[in-house]
Amino acid sequence: MNKIKLALWVFILYIIQNVFYPIMSISGLVPDFILGFTVAYSCIEPRFKKLSPVIIVCAVIAGTGTGRVFSIVTLLTGLAGVASYLMCSYMPFIPKILRTLVITILCSYLAGVTEYFVLTKTLAYAFLTGSALWQAIYTGVVSCIIYLILNRSVNKNTQKKILIAQERN
Repeated sequence: MNKIKLALWVFILYIIQNVFYPIMSISGLVPDFILGFTVAYSCIEPRFKKLSPVIIVCAVIAGTGTGRVFSIVTLLTGLAGVASYLMCSYMPFIPKILRTLVITILCSYLAGVTEYFVLTKTLAYAFLTGSALWQAIYTGVVSCIIYLILNRSVNKNTQKKILIAQERN
């Protein structure tokens, strides 16, 4: 996937997340599109050298979102991208969409709980089982949708290149 397409993906998802969040909000819960994109792209891209700048850029952009604690969101988005890459590389027996869902839910839940703890200095049981968990599930579902669209886009270009190479031979 070329750099312009990646930049366009990140830009569009950032705009959707930060401008259209009232439309996407369900009971006050808004999914983290950049985290979902980072995890989805980490499951698709097999080369870490090409993936690492994307993870860094997405982590910094995710931290600049409205109402977020920059250091926590940046750290957990970066860790989610690396964990997703490692899990997708070393656990081929689990379907990639399931890996995307599980990693996104875990990282989104950890980010929500950590942000809540930093802001309030308490851990309320109602928050741990309520809004943080539902927001993580919402982000996981959005991540799976992003994965399906992104996978089709990436594989479509790969299939075209393979067909062109076969025609040349």
